[in-house]
Amino acid sequence: MKTLKFAAVLASAYASFPVIAADAAGRTETNRTETAELPPVVVEASRIDSTAEEMPQRVEIVTRERIAASGARDVVDALARCTGVFVRHLGGGNPALTDVSLRGYGENSSGRVRVTVDGEALNNPDMSTADFSRIPLDAVERIEVLPGPQTVMHGGSASAGLINIVTEKKDYSKRTSAEIHAGSWGTVGGSLGTRGGDEDAMIAYWANGSWDHSDGYRSNSRFDLWRANGGLRKDFENGSWLKLSSFWSDTQYELPGPLSRGVWEDRPRDANPYYRIYDYWRTSYGLNFSGLGKIDDDNALKFVFTYSYRRDQFTSLYFRDYGGGSVTAYNQHSPFSSYSLSFLPQYINTSRIGSFDNEFTLGGDLRWDLRRGRNSYSYPTYVWQQKEDQSRWTMGGFARDEFFLLDELSVFAGARLERAMTRSKSLDNPSRNDNLAAGEAGVIYRPVEEAKLFAKWSHFYRLPFVDETGYASGNVVSPEQGWSVDVGGDWKFLDDFTVGGVLYVSETEDEIYYDPYRFDNFNLPGNVRREGFDVNFGWEREKVAGVCLRYGWVNAEIKDGDYDGYRVPAVPRQQLSLDGHVYVWSEFFVRGGFRYVGEQYSISDFRNSAGELDGYGLFSVGCQYQPEWRWLKGFTFSFDVDNLFDKTYCDYSTYGENFWPGAGRSYMFKIAYSF
Repeated sequence: MKTLKFAAVLASAYASFPVIAADAAGRTETNRTETAELPPVVVEASRIDSTAEEMPQRVEIVTRERIAASGARDVVDALARCTGVFVRHLGGGNPALTDVSLRGYGENSSGRVRVTVDGEALNNPDMSTADFSRIPLDAVERIEVLPGPQTVMHGGSASAGLINIVTEKKDYSKRTSAEIHAGSWGTVGGSLGTRGGDEDAMIAYWANGSWDHSDGYRSNSRFDLWRANGGLRKDFENGSWLKLSSFWSDTQYELPGPLSRGVWEDRPRDANPYYRIYDYWRTSYGLNFSGLGKIDDDNALKFVFTYSYRRDQFTSLYFRDYGGGSVTAYNQHSPFSSYSLSFLPQYINTSRIGSFDNEFTLGGDLRWDLRRGRNSYSYPTYVWQQKEDQSRWTMGGFARDEFFLLDELSVFAGARLERAMTRSKSLDNPSRNDNLAAGEAGVIYRPVEEAKLFAKWSHFYRLPFVDETGYASGNVVSPEQGWSVDVGGDWKFLDDFTVGGVLYVSETEDEIYYDPYRFDNFNLPGNVRREGFDVNFGWEREKVAGVCLRYGWVNAEIKDGDYDGYRVPAVPRQQLSLDGHVYVWSEFFVRGGFRYVGEQYSISDFRNSAGELDGYGLFSVGCQYQPEWRWLKGFTFSFDVDNLFDKTYCDYSTYGENFWPGAGRSYMFKIAYSF
């Protein structure tokens, strides 16, 4: 069960266009002196409808156009191309099994990164990771990545950062698109989507459905994904709006299990002969109702209501070799259901204080999560069942104010209070109540257009998952708490160049970890200190060429306690990527990339005694043809090869004994048509 928390994606062909923070405005050149300005991109993850340039932190925006041109295969593949984002995987290229990390977190890093889709939380109440597979890539308008604590505005699941995926389009232009693709390992799939609206009636709509199948890179790693989502939005003359959206997803897959180091290095496509999951079935659906009401020019009310349901059911088979030809089979069957309800009201005031601009936000978070299920173990001589029933109520409120000393200079401060009531009938101590607080303060300076400098201090916390409490001892782990300081900036200059970066330091106490020798979760006896930086530099000229260099470095080290001086497991110290594209002619370009991930220790190897996983470098190449000839206009043809030199590597292992190989060389061919 522990291994199911972590996942993977093919981190392969990386962005062909520079994906840079603060991409708040786009341009389309008609000649050297005439440009058409696009409106600024509003960062919905800010909760206060700010642009990237207005936010006192690093913001990375991946637009629909950049996704389409990059060769990304799915949402997690697009995320793997962002600065400072680390993706772990179990091999096979299944996006349903993905663990995304920000800011140097290792085990259970998905519990510190809040993932939202149009404002709805994709995070699960239990230790399973966010299911990125339920979002078809063709449905995505843009992805917003906000590294660093977002606890004041978004709660305890955002202590390391926030990823917001936007599927709705803000205008009424009509577009229908279809895509089919095929590639290595029996991979096939397709999608169909449409969006548009009636500008006179001020009603917009969108809908998308897709299917993907793959036999997987390794034996026993097949997966099938079915997805559908859609929505309606009604706008009003005064800027108010109402939105209703829904989703459905059905996923079935296998897991090949871990390998020993020797088998992984010699036969990485093998499945574990003694442990495998041969049927995992996940069904989820949900509803999102949200709106914004403008009271007047200075006051507005905003709300988000969400409901989601998820059912997971898997059957696994274990074999134990007792020697002498005696092998015994053990079977585990585990169905679980999760229910989540949330309501997020918000009040926004933008009136002036004297001669100074001011923006004040007051909001709340009410959320209920329930997880029910059972584990059934069948042994040769008996059957044992363990029932689980876990729930949590969270009630929080936050306030944030930004005061503009000058048009170019502002200061901000915010605070959050939250009460969490956790119940678990499977524990000796079945209930726990926690009262938590978070805060932030800082300054942002915008010296010229499309540039900013910022400094930000944050106090954050993270609640444990409802099933992260200890089963063996009956203990309930305490929430994590800590502080962080960020200093950085972004600048777009000379039209073609972008540069940005952030320097950060943080310290966390009571960080939760899993002890494989006691089969339980505990709080670390010491604090964890993280020091790092992310930088990016890019150049792009439309229909000519582009290049982007991204580098991230972090040192995550335990201070004091039993593990004093040891590095946090599952955290590579450095990541580097270099991506570029060159137009051969105006309709055809070639792209390529290189990604390097540094050494890291295995999950739960807190004494750093099992040796490091080697660093690895992956190359990718591809091309894209978008003809303008009348009979082919609207079509896009692309071909990509990931892990060009078929590198044998591993980015996820446990205890230094169990290894999940990364995917080998693969190709993908896509045909898309849009009208």
